[in-house]
Amino acid sequence: MSPRLPLLLCTCLVAASASAADLGARTCELWQLEQWSLANASWSGNPFDLEATVVFTHENGVDSHTSHLYYDGDDHWCFRFTGTRPGAWSFVTSSDDPELDGHSGTITVIPATDAGARGFLVASDDRFARQVGNDGAVAGELLNIYMNLRTPDESSNPGYGHDDHWNPLSIMDDPAQRAAYIQEALDHGSNAIFFQVCNQWFAKDAVGYDDHDSEDPDPATFATLERVIAEAHAEDVHVVLWAWGDEQRKWTPKGVGGINGVPDRRLQRYIAARLAPLPGWSMSYGFDLGEWVSGSQTDSWAAYLHQRMGWPHLLWARKHTGSSLDALSNDDRPEDDFYAVARNRLGKGRPVVFERRFAYLRDGVWDTPTTRRCMWQFAMAGGAVGWWGFYAGKYSQDGPYSDADTLRTHLRFWTGGQRYLLDYTIANERSDGWALASDDLCNFVFYKQDSDSVQVDLQGAGEPLRLVAVNTAAAYTEIDLGTFAPGVHVIDLSDHGGTSDWAIAAGRFAAERSISMRDGPTWTWDCLPIGDDPVADGDMTVFGGLDTATAHRLIPVVDNDG
Repeated sequence: MSPRLPLLLCTCLVAASASAADLGARTCELWQLEQWSLANASWSGNPFDLEATVVFTHENGVDSHTSHLYYDGDDHWCFRFTGTRPGAWSFVTSSDDPELDGHSGTITVIPATDAGARGFLVASDDRFARQVGNDGAVAGELLNIYMNLRTPDESSNPGYGHDDHWNPLSIMDDPAQRAAYIQEALDHGSNAIFFQVCNQWFAKDAVGYDDHDSEDPDPATFATLERVIAEAHAEDVHVVLWAWGDEQRKWTPKGVGGINGVPDRRLQRYIAARLAPLPGWSMSYGFDLGEWVSGSQTDSWAAYLHQRMGWPHLLWARKHTGSSLDALSNDDRPEDDFYAVARNRLGKGRPVVFERRFAYLRDGVWDTPTTRRCMWQFAMAGGAVGWWGFYAGKYSQDGPYSDADTLRTHLRFWTGGQRYLLDYTIANERSDGWALASDDLCNFVFYKQDSDSVQVDLQGAGEPLRLVAVNTAAAYTEIDLGTFAPGVHVIDLSDHGGTSDWAIAAGRFAAERSISMRDGPTWTWDCLPIGDDPVADGDMTVFGGLDTATAHRLIPVVDNDG
């Protein structure tokens, strides 16, 4: 893993009283999470329903964040803040409860020590973007989501399969498991990891609404999620949550007061108060939505969260298009011509997520070369999001991905090379393959499959441009082709590997970002004991490489000294 530190969390405990308190002054870095805790022993009723807000206002009088306090147990309420602009901020709380009302303070946000520090994921027209640096700028973010739901030997457990599969969050209480899952995603060329929450919102490790009797958020679930989010964000890995599953398996809120009912709204307020100040996550509503939830209901869910979150987080719901949803998700199942499929979805003013989950060998399609080519075609189409990895049960196949280093090549080229720009336009007329061009014609990316040459049209560039070629079907290596004048050139690659799938970057891109990927090893799966915790008979669930039926952690084993 990289030496970058996770988000810092600074907490101040204040014994509240009926009179408002000055909570003092603090200093923190940009994108650093801060927390305050207020004691309140006089509350009555359901503590999760106690309403209290806090407004943070920047000295410029323009920027502000309105958030809510959340119940943290033991008569304490907390509120959080992440600075999105350097400068002086002030805050004040407001509540009908006198012990939570009128508390104020200041916090000075200083520029981030790490020049590469990154903030919240946002939408920029039909592309994902990330807040970066100290000046409020956003940069393109080419997202690829990774999941691991596979088992070591499904045949040994009759009746176990996808329909019975779920992911207990308690697995992620182990720091080694969190680190392993984050690293596994990077090793497979992805910069996002997936978690399905379902009724664990109400009771940790309870997936269905018939597995618990709670109507309140479970703070233990949130403690696990925020640890994962913070540690993943420190590695530039995003977390994508599925709020729910499907009604057939009772993985919905329908049995806990109903969709957007009183317990569900209570949960949504808690999500907004506790998780929203943390950068590094987005949320989809779930799957098989047409069977149990309407478009107006998911739109209401998103609108309610956005009204209360205070910080930007992208929300979507598969096949739903409500105006409060930030991205357009689909269930398309292409087998080839991924570029055309992505182009058909893009261009509608919101980012696009292919949420079918193109797991390894699913539908008899998704081997490594197909996965790799889809990643590249989605990127060249403008930046559609793909979803990769391993299923369990009936969709699971023997792994791992062969030639996973070719998937890492995609991440290294685009994210490591900072070559995914927000002002790209489709410029296929400039190549005999596919092409992207920046508005100022200072940067281009060309991509062509099954060829030993690529035509590049640099006309309009204001100066000669440096060209770098990468064989996308191999481990990452940059081939410096030299500097080329504006004009049309045919780049002969026959002496650099011959016929393959080639990418060529032309222009002056930002300095390469470090990504913690392990290059070179061939991965296999092995089982090593990690503990003696008892597991119920017949319970075989895997997430992030843990087999809870045998209390063995699945770990990648290298076939060489790497």
